[in-house]
Amino acid sequence: MRLRAGWVAAAVVAVIAVVAGTFGVVLFLRTSPDPSPASTALTRAQLVRLTSAVHCPPPPLKVVQAQRVRSFPAVAAVLCEPRISGRSVHVVRHATSSGVPAVKSAVLSAPGRRPTAECFARVLPTPRLVLVDASDRWLVLSFPADACGQPDVVVLAGLDRHGWIRLPD
Repeated sequence: MRLRAGWVAAAVVAVIAVVAGTFGVVLFLRTSPDPSPASTALTRAQLVRLTSAVHCPPPPLKVVQAQRVRSFPAVAAVLCEPRISGRSVHVVRHATSSGVPAVKSAVLSAPGRRPTAECFARVLPTPRLVLVDASDRWLVLSFPADACGQPDVVVLAGLDRHGWIRLPD
C-alpha cells in the first residue's frame, strides 16, 4: 500500500509540474513584448537591399522636430560622407541597422550653438544622415554642427563605432 501511495504522489507531482510549466510558458509567450521592427537585426543583404535606393539628398532646409525623429520607426540609417579628392567631391555611403539608436541620439542630443568670433572658413563638407524604415520611407536629418557650423567631428567619430558597411556606388 505504501508503494502504491508513493507512485500516486509522484505521478501527481509530475502532472502538476507539467501543467505549471506549460502554464508558465504560455503566460511568458503572451506577456512578452512583440519584437518591434526597430529592434530586429537586419542581415547584411537585407540592409543593402533596403538602403540601396537611398540617394544622398541635400540637407533639409529646416531642422526636423525631435518628436518626429523619436517616433520614426527606423530600421536602418545611411550616412552620406562627401570626400574631397583633388578638385572633385565624391560621396561615400555607409549603412547600419545596429547604429540607428546612436544616430537618433546624436541628432537629438546635439546642442544648438551660436557661432563665435574664432570661426574660420568652412573646411569640412557636411555629411548627411538618412533614417529608413521597413516600408522604405526616408527621413533626412541635419547633421549636428559645432559652434562654427562645421560638422561635429565628435559626433562623426562616435558614429564610427557602430557596425557601418559601405554601400556600392
